[in-house]
Amino acid sequence: MFEIGVLGASERYQSGTFKVQKRYSHGYNFVVSYVYIREKLQNFANSLDEYNNKLTWQDSDQPHHRFNIAATYELPFGKNKAFFSSVNRLTDALIGGWQITGLSTYMSGDYPRFNNLNSGAAPIHSPVTILGNPCQSDPTPESWFNTSMVPLALNSSAIVPYNVQFGCLEGPSFWNVDATLMKSFNITERIHSQLKVTAYNAFNRLNRGDPNMDPSDPNYGRNLFQGAPAGTFGAQTATPSNVTGRQLEIGLKIVF
Repeated sequence: MFEIGVLGASERYQSGTFKVQKRYSHGYNFVVSYVYIREKLQNFANSLDEYNNKLTWQDSDQPHHRFNIAATYELPFGKNKAFFSSVNRLTDALIGGWQITGLSTYMSGDYPRFNNLNSGAAPIHSPVTILGNPCQSDPTPESWFNTSMVPLALNSSAIVPYNVQFGCLEGPSFWNVDATLMKSFNITERIHSQLKVTAYNAFNRLNRGDPNMDPSDPNYGRNLFQGAPAGTFGAQTATPSNVTGRQLEIGLKIVF
């Protein structure tokens, strides 16, 4: 048997949502949404507080901002469209029936933690000593924060801080665009077809993961690898699904 969470701890969660939507008409539709969240949780600040069962309010490490845009647009070419509506059947088969859809997702960075310990669990990172504020005004993948401010703990028997984070130390943001180009056409009066090409991470953007938070690792303080920097968002802890380079998918559907 084991305990999940901290007995008697509380949580405060606030969020605000903004949404604009246009229903499908005139060949296009779109929806734009923005969510802002703030969350606080009670936890043990250090090993001594855990021994005394003393809880402290702490900011969540989740990102604060999420922005989505989704849209569909039918290209206005071909029969019964705004342009080239009187073309012959062959030309209409080439230029008509095209549709573009897209989904863009942006999330601000989460808040990496030092010595990320959970009550009753083994440490995920090596114990650290907090000497000062590690934030840098110009973080780079090679040096995301000042590692000299948070070195390894010199004395393993000292009071170990838990889940230490700084409001100014934010992980990389996440931005991704998925897009689909689709062509609908009739093979016969009864047989219809649909050709679709989908690009995941269409702009081939490198979304970096959080910096390495283990001071015993040679890559401590660096974020050199692809990942999901905003790993959780909201009470449902949604995770970005696409953390790879550009991927193409081609499909053909026949309806009869």
